[in-house]
Amino acid sequence: MVQMNLNNMDSRNVAMLIKQVYRSRFYFCVMAVLCLQASCSSNNTVMICVSPTAHKYHSTRCKGVKACTHQIKKLTIKEAEELGKTPCGYCY
Repeated sequence: MVQMNLNNMDSRNVAMLIKQVYRSRFYFCVMAVLCLQASCSSNNTVMICVSPTAHKYHSTRCKGVKACTHQIKKLTIKEAEELGKTPCGYCY
């Protein structure tokens, strides 16, 4: 069994991996995992409103972060959670 760190894969590596598994009988399972991983990777960046009353992190398109009247910062989910932020109910 081959294990990979999918978080650090660039598009060339993903393309090569797809070509390698295309012929395998696990093609659809692998594609589903890659699609989910790509979705998670692109959503790894979140937005927070820098305010004493803000306690959530948001996707970049969330209406909750658009309502922020304070400074908005981009962070990873891990960084946001380390600051005590929890997922927004609208976008997560």
